[in-house]
Amino acid sequence: TFTQLNKEDFLTVLERCAQADRVFWYGLGESGLLASVGNYKCWHLGINSAVFVEPAGFRSAAAMLKPDDVLITISMSGNGDYLKEPVNMAKERGLYLVGMTSDRFSWLAQNVDTTLYAAAKIVHAGTEFIGLKAGFEALITSLTIQVCEYIGTNPTRYED
Repeated sequence: TFTQLNKEDFLTVLERCAQADRVFWYGLGESGLLASVGNYKCWHLGINSAVFVEPAGFRSAAAMLKPDDVLITISMSGNGDYLKEPVNMAKERGLYLVGMTSDRFSWLAQNVDTTLYAAAKIVHAGTEFIGLKAGFEALITSLTIQVCEYIGTNPTRYED
């Protein structure tokens, strides 16, 4: 993930998140869990944020979206229909849109202001498919900690 990371894009997202009134996270399923992790880290570090893990929740909260906010949408494929309504609603309200995806040619990558690409693999476990999203986790952790440092809230570092 970090070897293919566009550092200019990452810095742009970092600055936009640091200057935002609120950072909104959105994802569905496992990507929703990652969005929740991003929101939790923001909350824990003193960054104003909220999370949506399904389209109806996003739709019901659309009135609180403001042009000074950022929406970070997480999707491994970047092509689900569940992405379109929230991204388009946020775009209509003037939010800065960030996509986190593994597919450079996905619908999400083509419809946001900046895309951060995360390496991800799918493995087979019997009859199930499991997405390995460690790259997404690394991006979320790096982004939240660096936003915190950027705005001057120095996180306490713990060592084992």
